[in-house]
Amino acid sequence: MVTRSHPMKNKIIILEDSSFSDYGGGQNVTLQILKYISKDTDIINIDFTKKSKYLDLAKNYVKKIYTLPFSLKRRTDSSRASTKLSLFSLLMYIPGAFINLIYLFFIVLSNKNRKITCYSATRHTHLYCCFLKLLPGIKTIAHVHSHEPQNTVKYKINNILLSLFNRVIFVSHYQKSKYKNINADVLYNPITNKEKIIKNFQIYRNNPIHIAFIGKLLQWKGIYVFIDAIQKLSHLYESKSIIFSVFGDGPILSSLREKRLDVPIVFHGHQDTDYIFQNVDVIVAPSIDSESCPMVILESISNNKLFITSDLGGQKELATTFGGIIVKNNCPQSLAKCIEDVCSMKNYSYRNIQKLNDINSYIKIIKEILY
Repeated sequence: MVTRSHPMKNKIIILEDSSFSDYGGGQNVTLQILKYISKDTDIINIDFTKKSKYLDLAKNYVKKIYTLPFSLKRRTDSSRASTKLSLFSLLMYIPGAFINLIYLFFIVLSNKNRKITCYSATRHTHLYCCFLKLLPGIKTIAHVHSHEPQNTVKYKINNILLSLFNRVIFVSHYQKSKYKNINADVLYNPITNKEKIIKNFQIYRNNPIHIAFIGKLLQWKGIYVFIDAIQKLSHLYESKSIIFSVFGDGPILSSLREKRLDVPIVFHGHQDTDYIFQNVDVIVAPSIDSESCPMVILESISNNKLFITSDLGGQKELATTFGGIIVKNNCPQSLAKCIEDVCSMKNYSYRNIQKLNDINSYIKIIKEILY
């Protein structure tokens, strides 16, 4: 009798911390990867919490989910839109991390009947992944979606940790330039409808013109810059030739809704992405801090929408590469002038569209790195 041997599936352990970070662009990318590799890969997800939006979605693609016993859960100060850690959590970090590490070794060893790739999806799990590399047959991959300011202790620690990984995936050249002595690839986040992108497109489909801020409502995302810029454009919205919207939620949404602003802005809260891009003409992403590879910009391009962004970080890189409009950082006057100029334009053209990663080519590259 001949026994047929079935090819063994690849095994990947995903290290995620959705107790500390909201569901955002990075976790959305991780879910896309899980979705497309799950057919030929056994996936184990290790997280610091039992319940999150990310985990609810990840259950569809992973074989098993483990929860580490200790988590640095954050406390949100909504009035200042910042995050703080309790003193108790900080004092418990070292013994808590040690307990997590023991449990993590137990999980990995109990599942280790062949080579394993450990994929660190957030900077909060890099340290654990580096310790796992001490085990034989472990390959470590870090996917970096954010970065620390240079010349800070966090940045220096992160640089050391990333240098210990077998491979590191950065989401922009700007981000990669911040780190040294790292075996790294640059891979822009994927889009799902590259075949629908039109290089030369008509900007406006709506009358009046609909201009919107899309993103998490945090101060560093530039929401106040957007509001201040609109206040300088009274001649446009008073003539009803333009309307302004804000799509997104966050710790300052309720306070913004309660304020009696002098400008007609509609705060829609969180809305489905397809709905937003069907109803908006121009997207404004005026972050006053550097971002690595903002998904809202890639989504704007893939939906044939003109975007305006600030002149720093990965957002400037995307605008320079693909042809968005760049304004002076943290300058409402510059943004207002740009919006006014844009209102007189009829058509626009993106460039270098071939550099965008459709989901299939993206997953092909990811698999080459993981396996």
